[in-house]
Amino acid sequence: MPHLGPLPTWSFALGVTTSLFSVLNPISAAAIFASATVGMDRKALRRSARKAALTAGAAMLVFALVGQFIFSFFGFTALAMRFVGGVLVMYRAIAMLYGEDPRERTTDDEKAEASLKHPDDFAIVPFGIPLLAGPGTLSTVMGMIAGVTWWEYGVVLLAILANTWATYLFLRKAPA
Repeated sequence: MPHLGPLPTWSFALGVTTSLFSVLNPISAAAIFASATVGMDRKALRRSARKAALTAGAAMLVFALVGQFIFSFFGFTALAMRFVGGVLVMYRAIAMLYGEDPRERTTDDEKAEASLKHPDDFAIVPFGIPLLAGPGTLSTVMGMIAGVTWWEYGVVLLAILANTWATYLFLRKAPA
């Protein structure tokens, strides 16, 4: 639970913002977004980018605001969330290192099914959740709010909003 304490430092704010940016990874998501939205008109593309970014931002805000209560109800601790978040981030890093991408469509049936879906269907799932705000991102948010002061809690919320905006900008400019 947040408590009143000294004002956060600039290094805390910068660390939280950049950590969240690296876990969200909007640059990589923009490349996937660009390949999935080929041929969309500009208006539909912006709408899909906005939906995806807002979905990710809303998921992060929900976990920052009430996630701690939900997890304490089930008996999870802040240390457990930090540990699980670290393991998930490490797993994704190792998968990236070896070039494994579970979202890759390999069979003709998967490619045909993906081409039939409307691009707006992809804005919330899988772009917003879990591509942007996946388990690693949400557990990182949970780890950031564990044991912080009210001021630091506010900085984390501002970092979430800033990263949501940055993600929207990356997704919007991706196909250009």
